[in-house]
Amino acid sequence: MGDSVPTLIGRLNGSASDNATLVQLGARTHLFAQLERALRQTALDPASFHSLFGISRPALLAGLTSAYAEVGEVVPTWRQSGLLRGFIGLFALTLGLLEEIDKVNSLTSSDSDHIDRQVTRDVRVLRGTLFQDEAVRTVFERLYRWSSPGGSARRDLAESQWNDLDLESLTFYRRGTTSFLLRGRTRLLNDSVVVKCLIYPYTAIAPVSEECENYQAKYHFDQARFVPRLRASSPKWVIMDFVPGPTLREYVTEHRPQNPESVTVDLQLVREVSVAILTALDELDRNGLQHLDLTPSNIILGLEGDHVDQVTLIDMGKNHLYSRSVGLLEGPESIFVAPEIKRDGAGNFLADIYSLGLVVCWLADRAGFSGPVVPDVLYQQLPPLARFIDDMVDRDPRKRLLLADQEEIGSSRFRYIKQALIEEIDILEKADRVKPADERWLLAIVDLYRSRQPFRQYQIWHEERRRPNRHSRYAGWLLAWSAVCAANWYLVTAVVFIWTLRYWGVDSLPPAADVAGRLTGDKGFPVVDGLRAADYQLGFSSENVQTLVLALSFGLVATKYYQSIYANLTTRSLPGIKSALCEFFMRFNSCWVGGPILVAVLVNPAWWPWCAAIGYFGVALNDLFSHLVATGAIRRGSSEFSSIPAHTRHILRSHGEWWRTMTMYSLLLFLVAYCLSRGIIGDWWVYAAGIALVNVLKLYMSNTCRLAPLTRGALARSFAAGERLEALHSRDRRT
Repeated sequence: MGDSVPTLIGRLNGSASDNATLVQLGARTHLFAQLERALRQTALDPASFHSLFGISRPALLAGLTSAYAEVGEVVPTWRQSGLLRGFIGLFALTLGLLEEIDKVNSLTSSDSDHIDRQVTRDVRVLRGTLFQDEAVRTVFERLYRWSSPGGSARRDLAESQWNDLDLESLTFYRRGTTSFLLRGRTRLLNDSVVVKCLIYPYTAIAPVSEECENYQAKYHFDQARFVPRLRASSPKWVIMDFVPGPTLREYVTEHRPQNPESVTVDLQLVREVSVAILTALDELDRNGLQHLDLTPSNIILGLEGDHVDQVTLIDMGKNHLYSRSVGLLEGPESIFVAPEIKRDGAGNFLADIYSLGLVVCWLADRAGFSGPVVPDVLYQQLPPLARFIDDMVDRDPRKRLLLADQEEIGSSRFRYIKQALIEEIDILEKADRVKPADERWLLAIVDLYRSRQPFRQYQIWHEERRRPNRHSRYAGWLLAWSAVCAANWYLVTAVVFIWTLRYWGVDSLPPAADVAGRLTGDKGFPVVDGLRAADYQLGFSSENVQTLVLALSFGLVATKYYQSIYANLTTRSLPGIKSALCEFFMRFNSCWVGGPILVAVLVNPAWWPWCAAIGYFGVALNDLFSHLVATGAIRRGSSEFSSIPAHTRHILRSHGEWWRTMTMYSLLLFLVAYCLSRGIIGDWWVYAAGIALVNVLKLYMSNTCRLAPLTRGALARSFAAGERLEALHSRDRRT
């Protein structure tokens, strides 16, 4: 009998012996059946492929690409040469797709966007012109026609739609995970259609081919607005209307930020895409369907200018590549697929909720999202939205939507989530009109005078007041304390400025103080000057200057410390005495740190060591209780929830050093204060300068500027985990 067809095909490696191999293949009887069997039995994984053909897939791909151009000159009869040429072309297309899919599957989600540009140039040229070849179209038509006998309405419909397909109009359009798409037209009405064809080896896998056969019957419904109109399906293909527009992955890849380091969340894009997806999912849900494979590549955007007007969902139903039916690498987009789909091959609306949450995360962190957890950038920039999304993406479907009002969800679940998400984003968009405070230390000083954080929180509070049915996130409470913090900063700087003038001998009073003084008959500042120690003389003495410098540095640290880390955080939703103390000290520190040092400026500059120690001790207590609550919530939450990344603990571990450091500084300063007051040590300037440098270099430039986003994000994630944990326990108690 000679060598088998796979063995002969494996010899097509682009060498001089290819011509003899092609002649041997062309001389075979029942050539179509043998080539079809070889194509169908092509191993999907590289190792098995090499075992079957005796050659690696890339090497055979190169050989087939070369042989495709030469077969007509080598094989004498047109019938055999056309058949062989068509098969070789489709074989090369199949191997090229499998090779490309394997490369994509071996990459992360962020890296996979670049793989399409790395495909072999010859393969790109081949698939771009392949279906212009009559021999290829002939073999394609014989391979993919539904050859089973008719007798059912479904098969009659499939046959009529296949016959109406203008094969000469077909061109390669896109690659899927188990399929490829051809774009073409119908003969009768000249409609633009897409033919989704299974990559041929997948037609031999029963679950995949059965899903393909039943696709039209399962997912076709009248007046569908957000899915393509399905015309027919068979075990090897699905014919549907063509939908113009890029996929979400293509769009985001094209608009990827140039500088990933400075990426900010594009709220407009998140809002437009997520609302459009939820609208489409709601339509599916009302027709008793779920998508179950909601990934960026399965979402086609309908664009109006630069805005997303609506989306079209494609490739619905479980993907067998992810549900273990095939046994290959899952691929980068598997992170968007709910774990229950991968594990059980089935799921409900919560599977689509999970996928949507991760799509939003991917949109928020376009520079480097690797899932499947809410990215740090979302918790750092938009904690309320991050909390909302975190409640959607737990691996356990029973632990999703814990914070949602279960009575309001009812049967209109996607509409409820859409409305809640719109409200959340609308509020944040209004707040986003006020530019966030700069994290660069020098520009951040200017931002403190602009009071950006209080203005942002005012916008949030104002928008929440307009929504009386919205569950409060304590916006008014946070706004009030942010305003207190800003007022404290203005007070500190005003006192430092005025007392500096007074030390220079410029004792002109602000209008309010002047009027009060005239009314009371007091000279200088009413009441305040009456508190001055008897030996406190205005002027540029060493103690006076030290106190002014320290007051300014403490005020700077205190304000930035509160506004950049704690201003948007609250533990009022968490139970327990530690949570209550944490809330107390977070709010207490909005005005405390700079307070004691002002006492030294106004009453007795010799007190500054004691006042500095007391200020540091207040910070230590705040850091301690926020750390205890955060680590406790993360520790308990990690045992219940999958959506807490491991690195959050590392960030909190670093944050835990803060209270230890501040306690050490405070105790050391109490000792220095005692020694200075007793005359045991001198050199007051040395200690004052050291404290000022610690304030500026360590606490301000490092903790409250450079490390603030990471710390703020980790604390916000921890407190959100605590809220979800309490909601879970409350639900368990009710049931």
